[in-house]
Amino acid sequence: PPRAMAMVAGLVVAAFASLGPVVGMRSLASLERGAAANAASLLEGRSEASARNRQGFPFSFLTLHAAAACQRAAYNAPRQICEQGPSKCDCGEDAYFIGVPNSKTVSVGVADGIGSWRRLGVDAGIFAWELMNKCQEVADHSPQTSKPEPPLGTDVVVASDPLKVLRKGYARVWASAEPPPGSSTACVAQLDRRSGELRVANLGDSGFMVLRDDKVVAQSTQQQHSFNHPYQLSVKPDETLGAVTPDNADLYTHKAAEGDLLILMTDGILDNLVADNVVEAVRDLPTRDPHLVARAVMEAAIARSTSQVDSPFSIAAREAGHQYPSKGKEDDMTVVVGRVEASEPIEPAPFFFNDP
Repeated sequence: PPRAMAMVAGLVVAAFASLGPVVGMRSLASLERGAAANAASLLEGRSEASARNRQGFPFSFLTLHAAAACQRAAYNAPRQICEQGPSKCDCGEDAYFIGVPNSKTVSVGVADGIGSWRRLGVDAGIFAWELMNKCQEVADHSPQTSKPEPPLGTDVVVASDPLKVLRKGYARVWASAEPPPGSSTACVAQLDRRSGELRVANLGDSGFMVLRDDKVVAQSTQQQHSFNHPYQLSVKPDETLGAVTPDNADLYTHKAAEGDLLILMTDGILDNLVADNVVEAVRDLPTRDPHLVARAVMEAAIARSTSQVDSPFSIAAREAGHQYPSKGKEDDMTVVVGRVEASEPIEPAPFFFNDP
């Protein structure tokens, strides 16, 4: 809506998993027109893929057609985007990744750098981006770093496991030549492309929900030590690790179905919208194209953040004993949307068989 769009004071980005990080900015109206025009061809493509799976393969394979949108809070200074560096786009102190499907799984994630590091002159957004970049390396089966990784708990995990992705991603941040100081929440989701099992590891106050037929069928709860003090992974300035590890993450499992919408959000979204608000933002869209869904959820959160209407954050603040007015909460916002789609299988590269 034009009024909500006028509130946008930053960069909103959208990304296809198959095209890389950022493909540009478009209005919701233009996205709706494009999505409506593509709906028939997308449906035809899914039907053809399902038919090929039935004819040539014993199993039906799935994937995530994914897109992301992010919005820097007005109080945060613009970020320098580094083509070869960690920051893929200006999401304030938020970050995300959209993984490339491999023969077994496809993964996505979001992270929210903790803003209190600013008092120490540290940009926690760099840490959040490094964490997401390293998680994507692990999820996409990229080569290991040559520096030894620290022991962060048992390694007895299955291959399709977002906790493994979070463990190894965090370890690789620490193992880099100059690990950036900072801390971040993290939510990593992974779809098993053969079984359809969706597994999520969520640490802190970012989170996820799954929509099916405009109903919430799965969602996370926030992890906080106390009000506005979320669980977080960290690397201290002396390059030591924080007390919280990936093993503190809450783990979720959900049986996905074709057409499900997986929505990952940082607390900038969740502090402003409850589940019913997300459903309402999506319900009237002409299609469930991930770009449209991400943009609609973002606009709903932006509108609520500057309103004088109670939000999840304002209610929680008063429940914790703080004097906080009825209003939204301005913050960096990031949303990643993945629509479960039928897909052809991907032949594994030889080293995939040896990946633990």
